[in-house]
Amino acid sequence: MDGQPCDVLDQVLDAIFPFAGVTSLMASGAHAAASHALYEGVTVCDKTREFGHGLLVGFGNLCLLALEQRSDEELLAAIGLAQACAVPLTLTLAAICPDLPDVELAAIVRAAVDAPDMAGSK
Repeated sequence: MDGQPCDVLDQVLDAIFPFAGVTSLMASGAHAAASHALYEGVTVCDKTREFGHGLLVGFGNLCLLALEQRSDEELLAAIGLAQACAVPLTLTLAAICPDLPDVELAAIVRAAVDAPDMAGSK
């Protein structure tokens, strides 16, 4: 790349902006809680800290829709968008870090549950 816009950059931006917009629309009170708490949990561990913010928040948005018991139609539409943007549809920490010990996985879960973003939903 020579510092000029290209198709790859366009694809990256097309993947980022829809989920950033969805997160912003949902960012009042507890609506952003699950999406960002998941990211906050993963960042407490040195082995998983570098996993992409947008990917985790995008996956968190899918979780949030399920937690809010949205319709199957709405979930399937969101899953379709996630697939188109290469957002993970399942959270398999083994794919992020295959040698993650149970103690570190427990720390990630605890940090996500205790994240400040979750305060409004407890």
